[in-house]
Amino acid sequence: MVTADFTFINLQLSYNFFIEYCPVYVIDLPCTADMIVGMDLIGMGDFAICNTDNKTSFTFAIPPFPNRLDFAGKIAKDQ
Repeated sequence: MVTADFTFINLQLSYNFFIEYCPVYVIDLPCTADMIVGMDLIGMGDFAICNTDNKTSFTFAIPPFPNRLDFAGKIAKDQ
């Protein structure tokens, strides 16, 4: 079992998307990550992670778009 502090934060996930009073647990991670985004937030909209030139970025949109993103389908079309 791990004991962790619990608090609320105001979280900005994109340019115009804020979550006020977002519940979080404060823990020491064994890496350099600043935070872990859970499925409770990801499930609220569309969430995509990209890694170009070894620089990782993500984008997030609420409400989700009517059409799903399909990276595998894009690869097939580009070949």
